[in-house]
Amino acid sequence: MAQRKLVPTPDNYAKIFAEISGTPSMTNNGAEQVLQDIAEYLQKTEETAASGNALKTIINQADWAQCGTELENILSSIPDDSKAAQPWAV
Repeated sequence: MAQRKLVPTPDNYAKIFAEISGTPSMTNNGAEQVLQDIAEYLQKTEETAASGNALKTIINQADWAQCGTELENILSSIPDDSKAAQPWAV
């Protein structure tokens, strides 16, 4: 865990144990999978790739406080289209 700079949480211990023993991990964290999917989606475009890479790194480190901060940064960077002129209002 030290090499990967993982926080010593029960989930991280379980992941490392499963990896070393060659057994499937017993934890199936649906929220983590959703976050991984979001990170992979963000990595697909040049504009959001840096955010996707950062999010994926944070998820792999299981740093959930930083993950929340990164998600807030990503969401705050989305332009607010409600202020833009609507094509039907012209």
